[in-house]
Amino acid sequence: MKNRAIISAIGIIWLALSSSYIPHLIYYYPFHELKGVKSLTEEVASAPDFIKEAAGINDKTQKELEESLTKELRITWVKSLLLILVGLLAGVFILKKKHSGRIIVLFFATGLLLLRLIYFFGHWDIQSSPKFWTLFFKFFPLQAIQDITSIILWILTIFLLFRPSMAAPFRKLKNET
Repeated sequence: MKNRAIISAIGIIWLALSSSYIPHLIYYYPFHELKGVKSLTEEVASAPDFIKEAAGINDKTQKELEESLTKELRITWVKSLLLILVGLLAGVFILKKKHSGRIIVLFFATGLLLLRLIYFFGHWDIQSSPKFWTLFFKFFPLQAIQDITSIILWILTIFLLFRPSMAAPFRKLKNET
């Protein structure tokens, strides 16, 4: 019974964690005109030619830059939506104690953790700076706490779901259905 309670707790935590990212989707909804995009592209378009050339955008107009940035924001938003939906689906499957839920959560948590590690080591000089973390907590306190909590929960989920005693209830339920 203890393992079933832990599995249910993992499912609830995954639902809560995935739901906690929904406000980001609402706040950064890119399918309407964004104020910051226009002002940012105006600044970029008025930058000196050597900066635009180094960035590879010296032949683009402000309108093209705006369209390109809007397209990238929309793609990022859709990816975020998909990640949230997979997290919610995994949480529901774990709560139903389905074997597929365990597999989805394990792959999802491992993949997201690996992406974080790759990003961390790719930006080691910035990520290891105390000044970065000070500014991150100062300007984005909820996101900083959410990111750290997510990493801790991914590690705990992987650890708990890889335990043989935790895998047993999923095998039993798989054989019963």
